[in-house]
Amino acid sequence: MDFFVKGVDDEQKAAVMGCNKAQWRAIREDVKEWVQANWWRWKEEKPEWFDLAWQSKVPKEWITDVEERARLDEVREKGGRRSSVEMIKGVFGERKGRVYAEGVEVVS
Repeated sequence: MDFFVKGVDDEQKAAVMGCNKAQWRAIREDVKEWVQANWWRWKEEKPEWFDLAWQSKVPKEWITDVEERARLDEVREKGGRRSSVEMIKGVFGERKGRVYAEGVEVVS
């Protein structure tokens, strides 16, 4: 998945969560390690993309803190999800584009 592999910052890499997990099965462990290594920093820094919708897309088992996992369960129950299209628009702006398994083709 180009979002993650070629992403130059966390915001670009975060777009991988907006895609079908089957499409990024090959890099799942890399994504998991990235999320686990940065989760608490993102909680503190609160980047715009690290909203409840994005957080709800993180597989529950990746969050090892019991209280944090319970909080995410509540978010999921309240419907904190965003569509993949909204997730990608958040990273690439309102430019028109087509979404493919290997990335986004931007159409001006």
